[in-house]
Amino acid sequence: MNNGWLAVLAAIAAFAGAAVGHVVTYLVARRQTAMGRKQDALTNLRWAADQALSDDPHRARLGVRYIRAISRSSDLDEDTEAMVDATLAAVVEPAVDEYDGLTDGDRYVETYVELDEE
Repeated sequence: MNNGWLAVLAAIAAFAGAAVGHVVTYLVARRQTAMGRKQDALTNLRWAADQALSDDPHRARLGVRYIRAISRSSDLDEDTEAMVDATLAAVVEPAVDEYDGLTDGDRYVETYVELDEE
């Protein structure tokens, strides 16, 4: 009878060990996936900021739109959202300031940047 209980306890211990191992593996993989997403977002943010600061207006527009798209991602954590917002503000505000001072002869050139295009 002792051997029977010992076999049952060994089976329960093996199952518990496998379950704990599975949970730990799942949590580590989940964390790595989240870190990978954050790294991808920051890499894309760097690329988009470079585009947004381009002298080519098409590339600049693409960069700003890409930054906006990144900012709408549900995968971002709070820190990354703050970096995206700061980047967008740093790219857009100087452009708005520059265009606000332009005139076309006697006519004032009116410009704006729409931040919430849907």
